[in-house]
Amino acid sequence: MARAGLLLLALFLVYRLISITDEYRGIVRMPFLPHIGDFGGSDFSAFYGGAQLFVADPSNAYDPVEQTRVINRNKHQPEDSDFPWNRYYNPPAYSLILAPLTLLTLTGAFNTALGVATLGAVSQRTPVGDRARGLQP
Repeated sequence: MARAGLLLLALFLVYRLISITDEYRGIVRMPFLPHIGDFGGSDFSAFYGGAQLFVADPSNAYDPVEQTRVINRNKHQPEDSDFPWNRYYNPPAYSLILAPLTLLTLTGAFNTALGVATLGAVSQRTPVGDRARGLQP
């Protein structure tokens, strides 16, 4: 019975992996598509805009009007248009970490962040996998 349960769980996880593969393929392809300047539905432009505002005008870094203006500019929309960007803000430490990326274009910053994230993921040892193989960290 336990094996049947594990088999069902494994099949479900494989199904979920296959179903989200297209999303991740889209993320990897995004910076290489010439017609997507704002990365579509990606929230990277909001994080990038938050870091831009934090560097350029720290006193307004958490002002929703200014934040919307900067994000709209990055998404190639009129600066005064209002759109639902979920009103999340970068913590100051995160804005400082992203600050060097603001020296690059949005596409260059996204490519750099994607490269760093990919290298981190590839070089990461998974503690769960290590334990399963009997390795200790």
